[in-house]
Amino acid sequence: MTDCGSDLPSAAQRISRVSGSFGSILHNLSEGDGMTEYLIRNADYIAAVKTPALCSEETADGRGFCNLLAAENAGFLAPVYRLDRGVGGVMLYARTPDAAAFFSALVRDHALEKEYVAVLCGKPEEPVGELRDLLYYDRAKNKSYVVKKARGGVKEAILTYRTLGTWTDAESGHPRTLVAVRLQTGRTHQIRVQFASRGLPLLGDRRYGGEADPAGRDISLWCRSVTLPAYREHPSVHLVSEAPFGKEIADYVD
Repeated sequence: MTDCGSDLPSAAQRISRVSGSFGSILHNLSEGDGMTEYLIRNADYIAAVKTPALCSEETADGRGFCNLLAAENAGFLAPVYRLDRGVGGVMLYARTPDAAAFFSALVRDHALEKEYVAVLCGKPEEPVGELRDLLYYDRAKNKSYVVKKARGGVKEAILTYRTLGTWTDAESGHPRTLVAVRLQTGRTHQIRVQFASRGLPLLGDRRYGGEADPAGRDISLWCRSVTLPAYREHPSVHLVSEAPFGKEIADYVD
């Protein structure tokens, strides 16, 4: 997913959890350097919570999330994957070329386990499902489209989802659905365009037809968890950052 604002979640809204062989450890924003919320940090990689307003990569103006981390962590630093601007959650950065190659291979082979949560405008026909589409990304417009036929630049997109909860928005009276999503492919704006093409745009995602979010958020999409396999002396670890989507959906997330 690539796209490099929205309101930043407050410290009170964000609680993150790291689960490993020694159980769960609660983290809050007072840990780490400055306002950066680190989930794990060692000599080989860093996992931290990206706020939605920041681009996940370095930017020329020095305001990207990678710039922020580089200012706090000297040496090599490379994003393992990307999150769109407007999307927050767990981001992983390699601190050595070897770690970058290791994790990049996992991403390429679809072997790095990540789960997203999203708020949909509407309700899917099935509570659990798989979405398969052909996508074309128009770089000039910075927008992806579902197309019917394969041609140059068209790529297959696959995701699976499960419904966590549904409710009716108090202001609009329209249905909302919280879903957990896992990507089988990593296409630009994939989650956003695949749901939007089925009449289920993400709340706040105006680019793809979503209704405005009363809370002012740009896109109600969050990378909630990443499971890292064992690497060198570091054991396997499950990293979690809860989405700041509001109290009305907190009970739906396991």
